[in-house]
Amino acid sequence: MNFDRKKYKKYLNLIILWLPIIIYRISFWASTEVYVFPDSEGYIGYVFSNLFYGRLSDRTPIYPLVIRILLKMVGETYYLEAVTICQSIVSLIAVVYFYRICKLFSINRLITVILVYLYGFNTSIIGWDSVRAGSKWPNIVDRN
Repeated sequence: MNFDRKKYKKYLNLIILWLPIIIYRISFWASTEVYVFPDSEGYIGYVFSNLFYGRLSDRTPIYPLVIRILLKMVGETYYLEAVTICQSIVSLIAVVYFYRICKLFSINRLITVILVYLYGFNTSIIGWDSVRAGSKWPNIVDRN
């Protein structure tokens, strides 16, 4: 059996870096109350047909499109939970990219790890992951 010590150390370092962040984020997500904000109607009730007529909204269409896709995929009962899960996954991916950017600009590995932990464990950022776009809105499936 060929044991590569460098490869083992690299994977061990990655596990030590990412596992606490993942565990913390999952536990935070599971134990935090979900908030609904008043601007949710603008995202959930986005009328896509207005784009074809040149009428622009105060919202960009990407997030409402994601909500609509998840609504079609999982149904009206669970789509808000799916939106919350997607937000959490995107937020975790953002931490990975933050790590990669820090590696590009940081000379010291310790500084990179500290910055990633500060960002990865920041409850102000993680708290936005559990913000749902809104509660169940009537007639959402019938909208354009």
